[in-house]
Amino acid sequence: MALGLAALAVGFASPPANAQAIAPDTAAVPAADGAGLHTLVFRPAGAAKYPALSPTPGLAKTPAALMVVYAGLDPPGIERESTDLIAALCKQQRCPTKVLLKTHNHISVAQSIGTKDTELSDQLLAFMKVGKPTN
Repeated sequence: MALGLAALAVGFASPPANAQAIAPDTAAVPAADGAGLHTLVFRPAGAAKYPALSPTPGLAKTPAALMVVYAGLDPPGIERESTDLIAALCKQQRCPTKVLLKTHNHISVAQSIGTKDTELSDQLLAFMKVGKPTN
C-alpha cells in the first residue's frame, strides 16, 4: 500500500490532558517506558479506508514519467512506503526513476534544492531533460 500512516510516538513527562484531541481520527495509547516517560502512540482509527485512498492505481495509469525520491536517514517505515510504491509500479510495468539520498531525511530532501547540495537537483534536471525513467 502506497499510502499509509506509521504509528507516531511522542514522549511526554506525563500524558497531556488533550491526548485524544491531538490528532483527529486516531487512537492514543499511553504507555510508560523504563525511564518513567509516557509515550502516546497515535494509530489511525480509520486505517481500513487507506487502500481506497492509495495514489498507486492513479500513478500506474499516468502517462507521465515518474520519479520516487526517498531518504536513507528516514525511519524504516517511511523508506518501506517508498520501496513498496516502487515495487507496485514496477509490477505494473511503470517502473519510476528511483533516487535514494543516503545522507538525507524526508525533510532535508526538499530543503536541499537551491543549495550547494546538488545531489537531488542534478538528478531532477537530468530526469526532466530525458522525460522518462533514467534507471
